[in-house]
Amino acid sequence: ADEYRAALVEAQKQSTRLTTLTRDILLLHQLQDQGVLAGEQADVAESVRVAVRELSPLMEARGLILQCEELEPVFTLGRQTYADVAIRNLMENAARYATPGTAVRVALTSAGFEIGNSCDLPEDVHLEAFFEPFGRRDPSRNATSGGNGLGLAVCRAAAKANGWTVSLNR
Repeated sequence: ADEYRAALVEAQKQSTRLTTLTRDILLLHQLQDQGVLAGEQADVAESVRVAVRELSPLMEARGLILQCEELEPVFTLGRQTYADVAIRNLMENAARYATPGTAVRVALTSAGFEIGNSCDLPEDVHLEAFFEPFGRRDPSRNATSGGNGLGLAVCRAAAKANGWTVSLNR
């Protein structure tokens, strides 16, 4: 009975992982086929507030300190769901790959959205590679860290569909 239970738990875990992966691949494909949308308005501050609320348990579990400056009300052209996807994926990556016990810094102004964390990246890692689907170019980024290698690719596609740009800096 214990062996069956362990096998079923593992099967459920892998099924969930594959479902998430399939959903993210379909979302990425959908976003890549979108042109810049006009006529809709996104509340970026609300996207940040929702992401902070949803990701607080992950941040707490990793011992991260959220440093969130006062959010300016920022409305921009674009689809709200795409803003939500882009902001959440950026914040989730910042939380998932930050050095435990450090700070995740979030700022939103009319000039843009910035998120920062402390993480150890080898100098030879090319940051653009993280935007490639399944672009694991750093040993700290793997399936055991909870990602599937699509987060930043989905983020960039969602941002692009809203007419935004996304970049990573050291």
